[in-house]
Amino acid sequence: MSDRYGSSDLATDVLTDSASGFDSATPIEPGGARPKFPAEVPSPPATPPALTCPACGYEQAATEECMKCGVVIAKYRARPAAESAAPAEPEIRSREEIAADLAGHGYTPRERVSDTEPVADDGFFAPERAGLDKGVLGGIVMMVIAVVWFGLGWAAGYIFFYPPILFVIGLFGVLKGLFTGNLAG
Repeated sequence: MSDRYGSSDLATDVLTDSASGFDSATPIEPGGARPKFPAEVPSPPATPPALTCPACGYEQAATEECMKCGVVIAKYRARPAAESAAPAEPEIRSREEIAADLAGHGYTPRERVSDTEPVADDGFFAPERAGLDKGVLGGIVMMVIAVVWFGLGWAAGYIFFYPPILFVIGLFGVLKGLFTGNLAG
């Protein structure tokens, strides 16, 4: 029997027979005979013995190096016992003992500054703090600087973000100076 494509020997029908043990569709061989398959599928080869990494605990096939953390297992197991032991508890010492150790290395501690004493301000915002201490006049000066800075930047095609912040600090200085009676520092 020949189909319209010219193949004549191979049957194109598919047999599904769940009683014979085949779960999937099985093509029929020429002559209508069923293919001969073994009744049992051979089991896959046994997996290699598993190994647990001593450093991270990752379970893997037996190899020389951990696939997760990269530790060479033989070197890790051969290291001295002192390295693997837990660190000793920290020594608790008094403030005087620590100061004596630091003095032995050339460090002399400064006296603690009380909260009421003025602190020398050499920080980044020292000009702003100085302007706030000058009261209303310092606040007005900061506001004028902020407006000029922003205006010149805008005229040059730039918008600086700090002039509005400086303007708000100056406004705070003006209000603080008015409420405390500090007009000119």
